[in-house]
Formats: sequence, C-alpha cells, structure tokens
Amino acid sequence: MSDYPVIPELPDPPLRTDGRVDFARKGSAFLGFFPTLRDSFNAAGAWVQSAMATIAAYLQDGESARDAAQGYADDSAAHAGTSANHAQDSEQWAQQANAFAQVAATNANFLGNWDELSGPATVPASVYWQGAYWQLLRDIPDVAASEPGQTDDWAGTQTEIISWEPVSGNVTLASNRHYGVNFASGQVLTLPASPANNDIITLYKRSGNSNGAVLARNGNTIMGLAQDMTIDGDIVGLQLIYTGSDWRITR
Repeated sequence: MSDYPVIPELPDPPLRTDGRVDFARKGSAFLGFFPTLRDSFNAAGAWVQSAMATIAAYLQDGESARDAAQGYADDSAAHAGTSANHAQDSEQWAQQANAFAQVAATNANFLGNWDELSGPATVPASVYWQGAYWQLLRDIPDVAASEPGQTDDWAGTQTEIISWEPVSGNVTLASNRHYGVNFASGQVLTLPASPANNDIITLYKRSGNSNGAVLARNGNTIMGLAQDMTIDGDIVGLQLIYTGSDWRITR
C-alpha cells in the first residue's frame, strides 16, 4: 500500500491588519489554493478506499488465522499466538482507517453546490448546501430531487471551507454564498427575489467604505421593514438569514 498522500498546508490567510496590497496578494493566493486542496482531498479519499480494501483483507486473514488457531490450540500454542497477533494488527489497522475515512468522507468526489446539480449521483460524493458540506450515503437517480438535510440520502459533515466570491458595483446576490465586497457609497446589493427558509448571505468588506451602500430588499422585508436598507457606517462584515418571511441580520 502506498504512503498516505500529504495534504499541503494552506497559504497564509489575509488579515485585517495587512496593508491593502498584502491583503489582496494573500487573499488571491489563499483562494486560488482551494482547487489544489480539493485535489489533495480527493487523492486522500482514493487512498482511504484502497486502504479499506487492504484492511478488509487483513481482517479476513486475521479471522482465518484465529479460527485455525482455535482448532490447533491443544496441539500448538504457537498457532494461538500467531492468531492473536494477526487479530491485534487488524484492529489497529481498522482504527487508523476509520480516522482517515472521516476525513475522506467529507471531501471524496466533491460535486459542487447542490442547487446547481442534476442527474444521478453515486457514492462516494459530497456537495455544499446551506452553509455546510453533505456526504452522499447511497446512489440516487436524481440529485436535484434529494435535498441535503431534508432526505436521508445525505449526512452532514463538520468540515467547512468557505469560499469568498469577490463582487464590485451593483449586483444581485444569490442565497447561501459568501461575498467579499468592494464597497462604494451608493452601491446597490440586491437580495434574492425568491429565497428559501434558512437561506443565508454573508458579506465582508474586501475594500472601500461600506457607508452609504444599499441592500435592496427585492420584494421581501428586511428586519420586518418593507424598505431597502442603507448601511450607515463602515462595517467589516454582515450576515443575513431568511426566516421564510423576512431577512434578519444575525451579525
């Protein structure tokens, strides 16, 4: 069995204390590294699958050796000792494989955003939906008909890698996205027209000054008010969640 693939370390993330040039340089390198990280995770997932097959063979060998030792116990104590060693090795391999499988389960065959997918999906596969990553538990004929969190075809994972999408000028935002905004006074950020319950939108200030920028409600209320919201200060970030009838600011 080949050595476990090494997952490279992420580049230094941009910090609020960085100058504009350093922040932009670090941010570009940090975000641009994610495809490489995804490929590394997929390689790790493939390695774990191979390791599991090897471990299964070890387990079978261990069980066979243990059964043989049981039959020859009266004639040879050596057979019993060999069997015990096989069983112990198999258990150690199983524990190590289980730890690797937890990592690989989150990242194996990442398909993308769930709401942009259609057609059949087969195990192993994972998707991103409503701020979390989901692992496919069984083959399904149409991924669009099985919403993560609403059917038992998916299991949620605790691993989350946030990808920030840079935006400038007047734009219409999409649900369940994270935006790095180049703010400007009078800029209009339009909220989605038909959000679903628990949809989120996260904004952070990538550059500029947010004072005077506008969140256009696009037919839905914001904090219970049927009016667009003008940001009256230079904020660092903002997150909204849709309750099914109203956009609420959560931070």
